[in-house]
Amino acid sequence: MNERQRISIKVFYTAGKQAGSAYDHRFGKAISWDIPLMDGYEFFWLENAAENTGYHHFNGIGNPTAIKEINSWVPDAVLVFGWACKSHLKIIRYYINRIPVLSCPDIACYLDIPEPLTTLFRTSKQLIPSTLTISTS
Repeated sequence: MNERQRISIKVFYTAGKQAGSAYDHRFGKAISWDIPLMDGYEFFWLENAAENTGYHHFNGIGNPTAIKEINSWVPDAVLVFGWACKSHLKIIRYYINRIPVLSCPDIACYLDIPEPLTTLFRTSKQLIPSTLTISTS
């Protein structure tokens, strides 16, 4: 999409720079990508100020400057992958009635999220009309 220059894309990574080669709690080992995942598009590493960083729990992603940084880019819409962290929900809540919001809930994280958040995730289509569905097949 970005190469066609019809849509300008900027990715805001919420896990922080340390996520490039971080310990993955689901796999039980350090993960490091061996392909160039960041070629061909603009991106920005948001500071992750969480005390215990990681996607494995709700408070593991904390980006105090996320809204400010995203607003400085002046987006026409936002797409948020994963709801299983406080920062992503904050971003969705901020933009929901301002610009179009697309979101793709992170099904894999539901196992570690306590009620009532799992109920919130299950009813996502009522909260965010543009919820993308993840298929398990």
